[in-house]
Amino acid sequence: DESPQPRLLRGEQEPEELSIAIAVGPEGGWTDGEVERAIEFGFEPVSLGSRILRAVTAPMVALSLVGAAFEKCQSPKIFP
Repeated sequence: DESPQPRLLRGEQEPEELSIAIAVGPEGGWTDGEVERAIEFGFEPVSLGSRILRAVTAPMVALSLVGAAFEKCQSPKIFP
């Protein structure tokens, strides 16, 4: 029985397609079990270090960081 994974992690997406899923935890933090389960589903844990953000602020920061990372990418397949 294989755990479901996003298409990107299974290598089934077309090269010009990209999808990113961001899971933001509650303000109290993720439990160890929640982190383990997310990893089982193909998520890669990422931390901003010792910074603690509000649950409404964290998604905006995450999207800003992802956007900044892709701005550095010159691939026309990602940004036509």
